[in-house]
Amino acid sequence: GTYRLEGEPLRRALVCALQQGYRHIDTAAGYENEAVVAAAIAESGVPREEIFLTSKLWCTDHGTEATYDAILASLAALSTDYIDLYLIHAPTNLGETDEEIRDLRQQSWQVMEQLHAAGRSEASESPILSRATSSSFFAGRAARGARAPSSRR
Repeated sequence: GTYRLEGEPLRRALVCALQQGYRHIDTAAGYENEAVVAAAIAESGVPREEIFLTSKLWCTDHGTEATYDAILASLAALSTDYIDLYLIHAPTNLGETDEEIRDLRQQSWQVMEQLHAAGRSEASESPILSRATSSSFFAGRAARGARAPSSRR
């Protein structure tokens, strides 16, 4: 994970980790360090295809246009054309009512599904989002037929 790390200390740590065999990097737009992650990947000499890269949609970026823009911004900051795992960072967002919160989250999810599917249907080897998910918590609840929580906590 790269939470609370930035700048030169993060770059050095990631280069060292990648050169020692680590292959999973977890970052997020909200950590404001995706560009440093990209620089470390490039410097490490490890091919991008060998790295499992996770990033996350920040709470202020829920909704159709905001999610689309946030994903494109993460792709640009990470200097990559795909993200292996893209998560909804948390279920809270800028909605003011339970219904607005749920609607914004659902819009975000739909954009993530569309970008995942678009990569699969185009002539590219990997989708923009290899895997998109809201969290294992939501996945487990959905499998049991329960609804994700809709209020802020």
